[in-house]
Amino acid sequence: MVRKITAWEKIYGERGKVFEEVDERVKKFTNSFMTWKCCRVLDIGCGNGRHCIYLAKEGHHVIGLDVSAHGLKIAKKWMLEEKLIVHLVLGDMAFQPFKNLSFDFLICMYTIYHAPIKKIMKTINENYRILKENGVGLFTLLSTNDQHYGKGKEIEKNTFLQPERVLGTETQHFQYHHYFNEEETRQVFSKFEIIRLKEFKIMEKNTLRFYWEIIIKQKK
Repeated sequence: MVRKITAWEKIYGERGKVFEEVDERVKKFTNSFMTWKCCRVLDIGCGNGRHCIYLAKEGHHVIGLDVSAHGLKIAKKWMLEEKLIVHLVLGDMAFQPFKNLSFDFLICMYTIYHAPIKKIMKTINENYRILKENGVGLFTLLSTNDQHYGKGKEIEKNTFLQPERVLGTETQHFQYHHYFNEEETRQVFSKFEIIRLKEFKIMEKNTLRFYWEIIIKQKK
């Protein structure tokens, strides 16, 4: 099977290790919920591995999943330098090669919205399948309040084909971006108990961006 070359495959191939700083939401999530060592954690869309590195240093059993072979190659090199063990898997977020009830925790940072809604729902159903009972997940989603909402080619409602941005800088590589309002966010995660749902803002190179943070719990 020929693997499609994604925007992020090209970006990692051109720029190398793009992300190094750990997102503050991941730190807070870890401190609040991962209260014992050796939790089994899946980082969906792990990219070049910044959160895998952080979670492994915290003493957890981490698996990183990403569609970019270049990103995973960078992550592997970084982990060898840090003398950490993380299992890295090349794969699509909507077709996760894991057994049912495999993970205590999931994180999916700035990733799941890079698809039309049908694929996003497939991904969420996969997350429901692999998360253990009472397992907890952290996700970030683009908000319809973001200034880039409505720009680019509209593929379907709230989904646009737009240039991907890296740390606030626009690239020449195009990617799907689905933007969520609160109602749709609650709807797509309705299988889960929603522990926290909050819109947040971050500054990316003098541009204010709007996202949703959602923390969910498995309620089988």
